[in-house]
Amino acid sequence: MNGKESDTWHGQQPTVPGGAKFLDFWDYDPDDELECPSCGWSGRRGDIAEEHRDLLDFCCSRCDKMLLIVPFPTVVETRAAAAAGNPRAQAELSSLEAAQTRARHARSLELREPAQLPELVGGQLVIDWDFEERDEEKWTILRHGDREIWCELAYWEGYTRFAEMLEILRARYGTRLAEVHPTRASELYLYGDRLTAHEKIIELNASLRDDP
Repeated sequence: MNGKESDTWHGQQPTVPGGAKFLDFWDYDPDDELECPSCGWSGRRGDIAEEHRDLLDFCCSRCDKMLLIVPFPTVVETRAAAAAGNPRAQAELSSLEAAQTRARHARSLELREPAQLPELVGGQLVIDWDFEERDEEKWTILRHGDREIWCELAYWEGYTRFAEMLEILRARYGTRLAEVHPTRASELYLYGDRLTAHEKIIELNASLRDDP
């Protein structure tokens, strides 16, 4: 579950085709029953829950109508629910605060400027996007051949970070950058559960060939 200080799902309820309902995460019980107004199907909420980066959604298992959306709570919302006596929020709070601390640390280690990268010799450059677990943490490692050129904390489903870093690499190495190549070790953390992530990485690398 993601704990964040802010999220575009919070403070508003976007229009969803079919009129799906929204429910506060701390009011959600997976054992409660959900009924489809279109086809009459009913069943346990937890049996049809689909987890995404920012929310759970629930589609009818018979007609696929979107029935319910449950945004993941922010840390602020979790603190409020814990203070109000919600036992699930109380149990979750420490892990969410730990995740928030890691996120701040991860941001402090991020590659931000092309000048932070070393000069590399050669014509066409292939940079490996690698992954390691060390010092009780998970790391994204950029390598050129056997040389480590950057290291920062890895993000689950890190393809968005991949896109950001590719642009910094492009700014540093220009048209010499031929590819940012995910290693096999990096694929699970890079793609996560996003079925389209692999295709997105291919598109990003293809964009390098469009550089004049």
